[in-house]
Amino acid sequence: MNRKKLKLVVSAMSILLAVQSPGAVLADTGQETAVEAQVSTEETVSEPGTEEILNGMGTEITQESEGYQEEILPGTADEVLPGTGEEESQILRGTADIAEAQNPTVQEALDKAEKYLQSAVTSPVVDTIGGEWSVMAMARAGYLSDTAKANYLANLYMKLDDTNGVLHNAKYTEYSRVIMALSSIGTDPSRINGYNLLKPLAKFEKVNQQGINGTIFALIALDTKDYEIPEREGEGTQTTRENLIQKILSQELSGGGWALQGKVADPDITAMAMQALAPYKERADVGAALNRGLDKLASMQDADGGYGSSYISEGEEPVKNLESTAQVVIALSAIDVSLLEQDKFMKNGKTLLDEILRFQKEDGSFEHIKGGGSDAMATDQGTLALLAWSRAVNGQTSLYDMTDTETPDEGTESEENIEAFRSKLNALPEQITLAEKQRVYNLKVELELLKDFEEKESFRNILQAKGEEIDRQEAEVEALDHRIWNELNPLKITLKEKDTVEELLSIYHTLPENNKSFVTRIDDLRIAESIVDKLERGIIGKEIFEKAQASRMDYIYEGEGYTIRVKGKKIAEPADMNAEVEIQQKEDALQFALKHEGELPGEVEISMPCTFKGGVFMLYNINGNEMQWTGAVDGVLTCDVSAGGIYTLKKGNMGFEDETEALSGTSDITTDESVLKGTKKSANTAKKSTSAGSAKKSAAKKKTESNTTEAEVKNGVVEKAAFEAVKGKDKNLKIKGETGKDKPYTLTVNGKDIKTVKDMKVGIREGSDYAEDIQKLSENPYIFSFDEKGELPGEMQVELTTGQEDGKYLLMKYKEKERKAEYIQKVTVKDKQTKFLVKTGGEYFIAKKAKTKSLNELEEKEAASAAANTEKTVTAKKSTGADAENSKKTSAEAAEEKSALPAVLTGTVVALAGIAGGIIWYIKRKRQ
Repeated sequence: MNRKKLKLVVSAMSILLAVQSPGAVLADTGQETAVEAQVSTEETVSEPGTEEILNGMGTEITQESEGYQEEILPGTADEVLPGTGEEESQILRGTADIAEAQNPTVQEALDKAEKYLQSAVTSPVVDTIGGEWSVMAMARAGYLSDTAKANYLANLYMKLDDTNGVLHNAKYTEYSRVIMALSSIGTDPSRINGYNLLKPLAKFEKVNQQGINGTIFALIALDTKDYEIPEREGEGTQTTRENLIQKILSQELSGGGWALQGKVADPDITAMAMQALAPYKERADVGAALNRGLDKLASMQDADGGYGSSYISEGEEPVKNLESTAQVVIALSAIDVSLLEQDKFMKNGKTLLDEILRFQKEDGSFEHIKGGGSDAMATDQGTLALLAWSRAVNGQTSLYDMTDTETPDEGTESEENIEAFRSKLNALPEQITLAEKQRVYNLKVELELLKDFEEKESFRNILQAKGEEIDRQEAEVEALDHRIWNELNPLKITLKEKDTVEELLSIYHTLPENNKSFVTRIDDLRIAESIVDKLERGIIGKEIFEKAQASRMDYIYEGEGYTIRVKGKKIAEPADMNAEVEIQQKEDALQFALKHEGELPGEVEISMPCTFKGGVFMLYNINGNEMQWTGAVDGVLTCDVSAGGIYTLKKGNMGFEDETEALSGTSDITTDESVLKGTKKSANTAKKSTSAGSAKKSAAKKKTESNTTEAEVKNGVVEKAAFEAVKGKDKNLKIKGETGKDKPYTLTVNGKDIKTVKDMKVGIREGSDYAEDIQKLSENPYIFSFDEKGELPGEMQVELTTGQEDGKYLLMKYKEKERKAEYIQKVTVKDKQTKFLVKTGGEYFIAKKAKTKSLNELEEKEAASAAANTEKTVTAKKSTGADAENSKKTSAEAAEEKSALPAVLTGTVVALAGIAGGIIWYIKRKRQ
């Protein structure tokens, strides 16, 4: 802020504080003192600057203990429960004649959103993101290009071929979403690449298995073009529209609305349920449920005219977001679009559409939460909401009523179209490769969309043969990738793997040139080739040091008569290392020369055979300086070095007659190996325990160990195959690592808990990129973070070394978007270790106490409190000045104060106003 602006702010604040009383300031904030008085009798009001605290030493945290009060909605005392016969028979109707309404601002926003999607999603996939919702948003507005349509169908054909027509075994919304997209582009979902995608929805139990959202979208999908539901194959309940409707109605909550789980209505699920029921609004039971849903949605709307969802915050305070508002707009547009302009859904003069536009960015995309940046799902749903409104006000069928989409005419294809297709087919190379896969599938789609003609079956066979050749080549590439991953671990490559490396390289070089780019593990193969080449020249390659450093694991190099261990935890700067060592054995010493010049990439351990059977030795460098104590065990000397050069190992002189016993300080040492390990063995303690309890523990431990597999960690990753091997079985998969020196951790997952099979980063590190925020939220936290940031393959038990004192603690997860801490569970630290269960990676901390409010909220409170204190100080100064003027003084004192007081007051007011202005300016700048 420049000086001129700062002066203006200070002057303005001075005037404001000088003329405005605290009562006037309170009135301007819109707060009523009567309301505040009422609230103060009902709930505890914190002093300014205090926050909600979770206390790890106190009583278990519950909603009641935190002063939580469930929201009381108007009219719930006299609510009418579903099925009582007293439901309203008519749906709420809008009174405005909105058919001719014009809202150029909203229409412009819709056009911007459509153009953004058109440029961003050119090849839609079979997925929630960048897939069917984008297709529907563009197709229903006429923005879906022929190319994007063909690409989507080609991607769908590929998906169905890869999965044999199974989109998902449990999530049947996958079928519903694809059916909706196909309906929007006029393609029959019952005949898509030889599959009938309506069939799975005939299984009523499967449709509902996912929850109420599965039921909702099955009904919406079937109603998009009033599809006939196929007959169910096998035993079970046949899906009908009636049992879908009744299933939705039966899950309505007391007081109206719906939720995915729990007993508190959620705006998203409530709006989605109402979208599914909208076509049946004339039915008395449905109409009454919709009325209650409208009342519930109106009561949940916030001051800006929008909505928040508790699912985003995982049960915490609802988070304001674009998608919740978008779903309500779609629902109201389907029921009666005039509701969007009624007072019922207007808050402080703001409508749902006003709220939608607040989330749109200049390029046409939408944000999930304000300030969060463009978000693909939010963009889809924001566009669909504006489109639902536009179709309603323009008298078109509703968003999900797709009976208006054109279906290709039956009949015979024109010669012109046949010849055009023949040219494209002939343009395919005779030797097909993976590079042409998209073209082949696009032609398969195009052929199926053509009407009947004589050569159609012949063309289909040609494309089928080319598709099979592509499948063969894909399998060849996948097999090569699989072998590279499983057979070439960089930290296990020695010259013994040379033949394997050469064989895999030969396979790679025989691939068609266009297919080589599809080998995803080629970099690993080239790294292996480089490692072998360097090993042949006596060099431990930089690649090995890089992999060891990343995984914190060791690498063993076998030289001629010696072994070098590269320590993954001791690497400073990866580089090539000359691994040649020359050894000379003397009567009472051993000398060796490590031929590498200068500092090593990191500390390494060198083991050498010697004529000594045991004992303690001192390592000296070339200058005769003592380096370290080491030992000989079974004729092998081992020492650690971090630089090349000449070293000498001499028998240690401890100044005692019996050096071995003197080092231990006891006479009970039985072997020199015990000295090296720092252990003391006595005749009394060496006896084996024969107690029954020990035997039982030993048996239980063996049983557990036999049921547990330790995962191989490669480059900091456990491959998905390891999870696949135990998924669904009562077997444990254990992953080990270290957060720091002498701080091991273990991750254990049971096969029955594995939900998603995928490659998983397994590292846990101390600290976090958000440590500064976390320290503001807690006292003396132990902070750690997972390399894997999203969902883990399954719920995992974490055993962690924290170094904290024994006692009870809170395990908290830091949520970076909201800048707040989420309570996970209580944990016990014993012997500086703890264990707990987690389902997701990310940032965590363990502390005695933690604040649960967002740092954004806390900082706003602090700023507001500082401003309030400034105002109180100024008011107090004014009062003091007034009292002083009215008191009795001598004429000289009065004259002196008369001249001095205005200057003092003015300076104080200006100074305090400047502080307040500076605080406000700082907060605003920080938020930008």
